[in-house]
Amino acid sequence: MPPIENLSASECAARLAGNEPPVLLDVRTPREHRSHRIPGATAMPLHELADRVDELDPDRPVLVYCEHGVRSLSACAFLAERGFRNIANLQGGIVRWNGRLEGEDVRR
Repeated sequence: MPPIENLSASECAARLAGNEPPVLLDVRTPREHRSHRIPGATAMPLHELADRVDELDPDRPVLVYCEHGVRSLSACAFLAERGFRNIANLQGGIVRWNGRLEGEDVRR
């Protein structure tokens, strides 16, 4: 199984701003995603990941996040078991993100 990187918010922001940004995967619930999210994120709740994993390209880098970093780490492990080779987790989740957010409730 390939290693899973745990990245700080600033490291994630740098990757997202790069020439070939990773797929940004939000594994929180639909309600959480509507409330606030990192711009450009694809919503794929953790409980749907097994049924929807074919929507993702295992050859593309994937950056996964949730609210606090626990569900996203589980999602990273799941993806690694299925052959994804370039996986990173936003350590501490979206609560550690200090960049711009989108959504219904972005007052955080």
